[in-house]
Amino acid sequence: MLFRSSGKFGSPSGHLTWVSAVAADGTYALLMSHFAHTAAFYAPDGKELGRYSGFNNANFDAPQRIDVGASGDFYALDERAHRVLRLSRTGAVVKTFPFSVGRNFRVCEQTESFYFGSPLQVVGFDGTEHWRMKTPCAAFDVTPDGTVYTLSPDASTVTRFDGDETLPTEIKLQHGGPLAPGQWNAWEIAVIGDELLLRRQVEVELFQIGRAHV
Repeated sequence: MLFRSSGKFGSPSGHLTWVSAVAADGTYALLMSHFAHTAAFYAPDGKELGRYSGFNNANFDAPQRIDVGASGDFYALDERAHRVLRLSRTGAVVKTFPFSVGRNFRVCEQTESFYFGSPLQVVGFDGTEHWRMKTPCAAFDVTPDGTVYTLSPDASTVTRFDGDETLPTEIKLQHGGPLAPGQWNAWEIAVIGDELLLRRQVEVELFQIGRAHV
């Protein structure tokens, strides 16, 4: 079930739902793994628009990641088949990109790039590697113009990269200081406009909101 400020909407998926992605117009996609291995697409009011069920089903946890481009098309990481699928909101395959990468990823249609991690690796739609980080990060996000934000392993700092790995800008987070080694309780960040959302494993907190610019 999904929720918004006016209340819950949509309906239970009936399967293990790993992740979702929401387009600018409110259209959203849900990935369902376990026995389903399906991406389902919905209108903002919860009406189903279509499905894609052609993911590799070698394991119960596939697929695990989906993102959405500025065009409104969705990009699903079919990691067991070593590919990224560009899917329309009706579930049709627009294009297939062959990649052998990890599970975390983002897409930027403006730069025609995929972002995989960790360590973060930036690869063009044509398969050419643009750059990669030398050290791991706990999480990362990419804005529609290709600006990259990474979260340090101790969750104390977000680093902004404007296009590539050169001249990064550090943003110190104010949530009580660095975490102890191994205490990876911050595992996801999201940048929406000039706000930076940090997701942590804190029972009373869903997201912590900060500023994405200094």
